[in-house]
Amino acid sequence: MVQPNTVTDTPLLPPREAPRITGLSRDSGCARSLNWRCDLPVDLDPEVVESVLVASGYGSRSQHPALKVFRHCEGHELAWVVTTGRVQIRVNSVVEPPAREEEAHRIHRDLSDLVRRSL
Repeated sequence: MVQPNTVTDTPLLPPREAPRITGLSRDSGCARSLNWRCDLPVDLDPEVVESVLVASGYGSRSQHPALKVFRHCEGHELAWVVTTGRVQIRVNSVVEPPAREEEAHRIHRDLSDLVRRSL
């Protein structure tokens, strides 16, 4: 009798996709293109994400475990509601109004790269 090969007879699981953040949109209360929003996957480890953000120039500004606020040395901020994944990107008000949307998209791209690095 042939014994089953447990390595090859075990069904393979599909590869896990890297978590993605949602697209960027203007926050509902944004009148001057300063506040934008996106969502992070809710299964991210907050401590790991925080360490990656801090290593990338963000300072942690909150003590509450459900709300993480980070300020970048360039002056913009990220406010992350850990339980829902919602992130508010706050563009530094010294950025000229015509450049704010582009700056928000750059911050969003950077955040997306940092989330991938936190896996």
